[in-house]
Amino acid sequence: MSNPKLALIPSGYKSGEVYSILPNDGSGDFTFDRANGLSTRVRKDGLIEEVSNDTPRLDWLNSDCPVLLLENESTNRLTYSSDFDNWSKVNITIASDSQISPSGEYNADTITRNSALSSYVSKSFSKPTSSELDMTLSVFVKQNVGDFFAMRSQGFYPSRADIIFQFSTKTFTTSVSGTNFTIESTSYEDYGNGWYRLSAKFNTDAYPTLACLFSARSLSGQVDGTDSSSDSSVYLWGAQCELGDLSSFIPTTTAQTRFADVCSVTTPSGVTQIVETFSDDTTNTITTIPSTYTISSGKVKKVIMT
Repeated sequence: MSNPKLALIPSGYKSGEVYSILPNDGSGDFTFDRANGLSTRVRKDGLIEEVSNDTPRLDWLNSDCPVLLLENESTNRLTYSSDFDNWSKVNITIASDSQISPSGEYNADTITRNSALSSYVSKSFSKPTSSELDMTLSVFVKQNVGDFFAMRSQGFYPSRADIIFQFSTKTFTTSVSGTNFTIESTSYEDYGNGWYRLSAKFNTDAYPTLACLFSARSLSGQVDGTDSSSDSSVYLWGAQCELGDLSSFIPTTTAQTRFADVCSVTTPSGVTQIVETFSDDTTNTITTIPSTYTISSGKVKKVIMT
């Protein structure tokens, strides 16, 4: 294999720029742009922090080495994403700012059932179009009292997707009701200190409004089901509902958009192949070489040009 003409292994950056390790004279450094909107990354110490416009994001989530986090535009449509006292409540007591969140601050809420009857917090929003859409609902959750956490996305009743997470087994149970709703995938990510980011990707019905509901439970069951325990509780932070796939957390009071990350460089002369390697060790090989190369979206571990 010939020596690389350019090698990017994410390590150094400044506002508007990502440094390559080769060439070492700065001629291969990348220009970085993110126009606007709140953006977050996971620092080396495992905490989530907000970063300013045009600041590249080296993300350390569950890794000893950072990746360059490059994402497409996305909008978190859930307002007051970490302030659940501003959500609608049914048989729920909220203790605001009562737990250390994944940001390292005392800004996570405790939601506690005050009845064995139907019990949940909910937030509704108008969809960007009155049609069936692929969307992803996510939230950071930490167990307190009870082994289960339930969430729901609901269109025109009874059309909905229900997702139940069991803390002790780290498993999901899912179901759909009504027409058109389907669940495409579920996942969880471990953020340390007992925090998990739960997510579910689903397809909605064509109803113009979507409701998102969360509930703490001692027993497995849906958000509006009865529960023998009236004091089940969880810690919550960072709710998000967005079009398409799961992306990094976007804090909100009103709906907030994070614009796309764009990282590009003038391709050095003589390059015949560009190999992008991502955090899961998958690769993308480019042999039609552009004069200006823009890194693909994803969690980028390295870029090698030969």
